[in-house]
Amino acid sequence: MEALFDLWNLRMSHARALEADPRGYLEEHGLSGLQVGEGARRIARRIAQHLAGLPALSPDQVIWKIVLKEALEADLDERRRSLTLVMLRAAIAADFARLGLAYAVDAEPPAGGGHH
Repeated sequence: MEALFDLWNLRMSHARALEADPRGYLEEHGLSGLQVGEGARRIARRIAQHLAGLPALSPDQVIWKIVLKEALEADLDERRRSLTLVMLRAAIAADFARLGLAYAVDAEPPAGGGHH
């Protein structure tokens, strides 16, 4: 899980950098900086969804999902664009139940309704 989290972090950092300064990217193969940034964000989203789907086998593995959930909660753009945060919250709750741990569920819907 740590390796997947690191890969997610790399892709999301790339996306945010390109979105912040799309003109800093030299067009290649007809793609703009914003298009490449969106591609990096989509890859990061798929990695996050994959992480959500993996059952945590220990509390340490749940921590990686919690760190990812907190990062997505702070990212208004991602909360508007997808339901990945909802998936992570459900996965974390299931992991806590499977591991016999207490978990306070936060049922806050994503900002903007969430669209893929």
